[in-house]
Amino acid sequence: MNSESLTMKDVLVFVYGGACFFYVLALLLHLWKSRKFERASAAAGLVLNVMALGSVTLASGHLPVFNLFESLLFTAALITVLYFFFTRAEQRLPDLALWILIEILLVLGLALLSPGMLAVSRYDFVDPLVVCFFLFRVGALATILFSSACFFQARTARAGSVGASDHYHLGRNFLLLGTVFFLASEYSGMVWCQNGWGDVWRWGGAHLLSVYVFLYLMLAFHIQEKKSGVGGIRSVVAGMSGVVLLALTVLRGLQ
Repeated sequence: MNSESLTMKDVLVFVYGGACFFYVLALLLHLWKSRKFERASAAAGLVLNVMALGSVTLASGHLPVFNLFESLLFTAALITVLYFFFTRAEQRLPDLALWILIEILLVLGLALLSPGMLAVSRYDFVDPLVVCFFLFRVGALATILFSSACFFQARTARAGSVGASDHYHLGRNFLLLGTVFFLASEYSGMVWCQNGWGDVWRWGGAHLLSVYVFLYLMLAFHIQEKKSGVGGIRSVVAGMSGVVLLALTVLRGLQ
């Protein structure tokens, strides 16, 4: 039994390391403006990323969304899918693809902070409410990080350019989508708490982190600004949403 567990862990480490290698290679190729090989390398990284998720699923018997390592691995895969759908070849750097590749490597690097590669048996892994809570949380993190990349690109693009405006609106739309995912996660968690402990909200460190995320997202949507659009303060606050959510996700995962 120990031999099988060790073998599965070795496979997971191998495919995780391979995914990181190809993502780093994709970033370097992007900087060298070798778009064709960059996307091929990113595709190889995504394949190995999905293989790592499959290894986690086979070893644990549940969706890879519960602990810090597997949820960040899943987040990186989702961001990569968005990278393929929403990036295109651009003449100037930085561009949207650059920000996304940096985020993917940051997420995979932070995954190493996880106390373990597989989630411990502290949750009911087949309860739909529990699954929805963690699955929507991963979806929120991926879409809001993508939103941040869009805002970063909008801020660094030429002032008044069409591309800056397009990235700003794309970032705003994905921030809204990520907020919907986050609220769906919180609703699932509230019903989970109600069914398990007789209360929709149990105050603790993890729940307080959710409050901080919600308040920050509301600030990003409603902060008043003198100059609206790409050059306004809202684009800065909204652009940092992914960073804030990622930092609080890591803190929560380490508790």
